[in-house]
Amino acid sequence: MDDAIRGVDGMTIDDLRSALRRGGRCVRYQFVVSGILLSRRRSSGIYFIPVGASAVTPGLLWSLITVLFGWWGFPGPVLTIPALVKNFQGGDDVTGKVMAALRWGPDDVDGG
Repeated sequence: MDDAIRGVDGMTIDDLRSALRRGGRCVRYQFVVSGILLSRRRSSGIYFIPVGASAVTPGLLWSLITVLFGWWGFPGPVLTIPALVKNFQGGDDVTGKVMAALRWGPDDVDGG
């Protein structure tokens, strides 16, 4: 797992905690790359998505990589299509895993 969270530059842990309490999320995007024969699905690093921001926009690069390089091996289309769908739905929400890694309890996020 990549330790850096993109989009939190200049934020303290308390700033991040507050932003997550207000509904911010941490997400990963999927991408697929194909070699000569085989395709592999991978996950991007973690991105912080503030409340009201699009979770789709940061995933566009990963979707472009998938469109350009994901189809060509086996089973390229079988991996590529679900990865694109997931990215255009806003990625994989890993906020709970990030909070657990920071040893935050469920009471640290409103509604959690």
